[in-house]
Amino acid sequence: MDLAKLGQDLVTVLRPDSLSDLMVYTVLILCILTLAAIPEKNVVPPYLIYVAMFCCVLDLVRGAGGNTVPFLNRFEIGGENLLSNRGFLTFMMHIIMCLFPMIAGAMTRKHGRKGGLALPLGLSAGIVAGMYVIGAFFLPNAVYAKIF
Repeated sequence: MDLAKLGQDLVTVLRPDSLSDLMVYTVLILCILTLAAIPEKNVVPPYLIYVAMFCCVLDLVRGAGGNTVPFLNRFEIGGENLLSNRGFLTFMMHIIMCLFPMIAGAMTRKHGRKGGLALPLGLSAGIVAGMYVIGAFFLPNAVYAKIF
């Protein structure tokens, strides 16, 4: 396998070309900042942020139709792809991207100076993801439309 071709394919898949991609990248960056703001002795909040970040990356790789990566086409029940724009697994990923950063920010205990920004960053990530959930479910043609 040619490494240059693989790199080009990866850049093509991960390039933001719709409003949904921009919102997911915003959530991913806010999750990374939230993770940096969580103090060391908190056990559960980093894992919640890791799961939200994994859902962001999986949503980016999933593509607009849910069929960008070949192994993701196997999630079908009754002929319906569960990772389509309005599929069940996609909806669950969006809900996790919305709720887990908020929960992680609220669960963070402050230790000294570090930890004060975890709550506002987690809440802002959850709010952006919540707007994405509502837009992706009720206005999929507007959210998944190409903007570039």
